[in-house]
Order: sequence, then C-alpha cells, then structure tokens
Amino acid sequence: MRNDIFIYVYDVIFILLFMSVVCNCAVVYNLSKKKLFLLLKWLFISFIFESTFETGYEFVTRSIIAVGSRKIILNYWYLLVEFTITFGENIITIFCLNELTNMNKKLPVILIANILALTSLILEVIFLTTLNPADWYIAGKSTNQICQFIILLLFCLPWKKLPQNQQIFYICSFIALGLSLIEIGTFSKWQRLIDVKFPFYENHVNLIEDGYYFVLAIVILFITKHEHEEYTHRQVENLVQQRLSEYTVQKYENKDLSFQKAEVHEFCDHYGLTKREVDVLLLVLQGESNQAIADKLYITVGTVKAHVHNILNKMEVSRRSQLINKFLNYH
Repeated sequence: MRNDIFIYVYDVIFILLFMSVVCNCAVVYNLSKKKLFLLLKWLFISFIFESTFETGYEFVTRSIIAVGSRKIILNYWYLLVEFTITFGENIITIFCLNELTNMNKKLPVILIANILALTSLILEVIFLTTLNPADWYIAGKSTNQICQFIILLLFCLPWKKLPQNQQIFYICSFIALGLSLIEIGTFSKWQRLIDVKFPFYENHVNLIEDGYYFVLAIVILFITKHEHEEYTHRQVENLVQQRLSEYTVQKYENKDLSFQKAEVHEFCDHYGLTKREVDVLLLVLQGESNQAIADKLYITVGTVKAHVHNILNKMEVSRRSQLINKFLNYH
C-alpha cells in the first residue's frame, strides 16, 4: 500500500510539473509567436496525457492483473495506446529539434527522422505480438531509446556550427539516453533482485529518463520566464523610444533643419563617430527602424545593426532610448 502511494505521488508530481511547462509555453508563444514554444507546449501535453493514462490504468488494474508474484500491466490495447503516444512524442520532438537547429531547408533530415520514428513504432508492435510478457517492455523501450539516440545524432551532425548551449544540450541528452539504456539492461538482468531490494522501482524502469525529463522541464520553465521578461523589457523599451522620438520631433519641429544637423554633428564629433555612423544616427534620432535606415542609405540591415552597435558602444549606452536621451541632454 505504501508502495502504491509512492508511485501515485511520483506520477502526480510529474503531471503538475508538465502542466506548468505547458502553461508557460502557451503564454510565451502568444507573446512571441515563436514556433518552438508551440511545439514544446504540445510535446508536454503529450507527456501529461501519457502520465495520466499510465497512472489511471495502473490504478484500475494494479490489484487485478498479476503474473507470478509481480503485478504488471499486460493489456494489449493499453500497449498500443502507449506506443502511439510515444510515436507522437517522437514526431513532435523531431520538429522541436528542427526549430532549435534552424534546419528548415534540410528536409531529408526530417524525412529520415520521421521514418526512424515510424520504424520504432512498427518494431514495438511486432515485439508486442511475438515476445513473451517478460520481454516486450524491455525490447520496446530499448528500441525507442535507440531511435531517439539516432534522431538526436542526425540533428547534431553539424557539430561545430551549433551554439555552445546546444552542444551542451546534446551532450546531456546522449548521456541520459546511454544511462537509460544501461538502466533497462540492468533491470532486465537482475529484475527479481531489484524487485526485492527496491520494491518502489516496480513499473518504473525509466527513472534516469524520468530524471532527464524532469531537468528538461525545469530548464524550459527558466527559458520561458526569461523569454517573458525579455518581451516585457522590449515592450517597455519600444514605448520609451516612441515617447523620446515624439519629444525629439516636437523639440525640433520649429527649428531649421541645418541647425539640427549641425547640432547632431557637434554631438557626433564629441564621441568620434564616422561619417556613415553620423548618417545612421540622424535617422535613429528620427525614430526610424533598421529596415527604414537600410532602405534610405542603400545598405543592408546587417550593416545598419553593426553601425548602431558601434554607436552605442562609443556612447557607452546599451539601448536606443538611452542614446536619444543622451543626445537630448547634451546641450
């Protein structure tokens, strides 16, 4: 009885954590419209459904179905649903990795990954119908883990081109998958001994994998929190810049344009700006966007960003609003 309570509490903790991730991803997606957060939301919805399904089914059948001295779930319909959920999770994970690595043009990678996920599902169903009850779970779980390992490998092949945080993510994922496979192998070899020594381990042959998803959920919660703060900061920044731009226009609307430019040139000479940086600054002070500046000066948006970055460094400020404020307070 105590064992059962532990397992149910264990599952409920994961369900609540995954629900938090879903809510945060939904909020951030509505703000930023980044597809990655939409995919993460649906991925963790599938985790919630899987955990709820497993917990509910186990609760109903735990006292009914038994093989030898150990109670396990043997219903084929349950396993088919479980395999289908896993297949769906693999597909969503593939598209998450696609967004994460910006491999939108490399369609063969996505195609191969999807074929792998489908192959894993077919093999799991074959194991279900051909292996004995003691082996189907181990074989199916191992097949899915190997499939995930190869999919991760496909998306991290351009290793040197990946950002450092993504390299760390892949390293941790490979370590977790490797340890999870070792855990499954260890359980299959010393199943009876583990059942006696660690009874709470029953039906949880994936503690390492669960730990990985627990850490992943926590990391995503921090990422969504940071993304939400960044969005709020950008909104405030844009509002401040808009107000400062309006003030700039009001301040100089009755002045001669040549006097305004002379004032700007004096300001630029003081901070050692180049001629092109002066041209960019004039348009920044008028509240123009990077694209508008690029169109007016016949340069690329990337070049505009580089000039703005240099201007901000020379002015020892980090935002456009601070730059405009510094100019307004110069005289």
